[in-house]
Amino acid sequence: MIECQICHKNFKQITYKHLKYIHNITINNYKILFSNIEMISLETHNKRSNAISSENNSNFGKFGKNASHFGKHHSKETIEKMKKNHKGMIGKHHSKETIEKISNTNSGENNPNFKNWSSRTPYCYKWDKPLRESIRNQFNRKCYICGKSEEEQMKEQKENGKRQFRLSVHHIDADKEQGCNGKKWKLVPLCLKCHRKVHNHKIKLE
Repeated sequence: MIECQICHKNFKQITYKHLKYIHNITINNYKILFSNIEMISLETHNKRSNAISSENNSNFGKFGKNASHFGKHHSKETIEKMKKNHKGMIGKHHSKETIEKISNTNSGENNPNFKNWSSRTPYCYKWDKPLRESIRNQFNRKCYICGKSEEEQMKEQKENGKRQFRLSVHHIDADKEQGCNGKKWKLVPLCLKCHRKVHNHKIKLE
């Protein structure tokens, strides 16, 4: 199951209807708020993929006249029904007031992930690639919380056709200037799932 990051309910898939009618937010805005988020559970993804792949597909190996949909068209009634269902949606956009309202609802201090504008603070210049790699190696390239290896994470992402990410290197005390302000580094490697939970305040690191 996949958890909605706004209401924290579990679903097989985070749908357009749920985001629009429950949270009044678009899929694009949801993805911007919660980067690298999964929108469909692995189980559901695999189930759908298997249902339409190779021998499970009724048109597998069939082309042209042999395909079940060859020569078929929507009836006039179906076309009218489709038009009616989409009537009033095409070409319409949120008003400036609505866009501003959505923006204000999910930005700054109104956002549950707000941390005193820390997102605008630049990282210490010493927090570079070699440092992050050394932290990953220090913990044997495994997530500090769940123990998932970087290799496992990248394998799962590859199998799902997604971009492959290394383990994230997280600042335990959320101090981006750490290393430049006299404070010692407090860094740990986290898998994407655990990193998301930490930023959503579901897991606390000390």
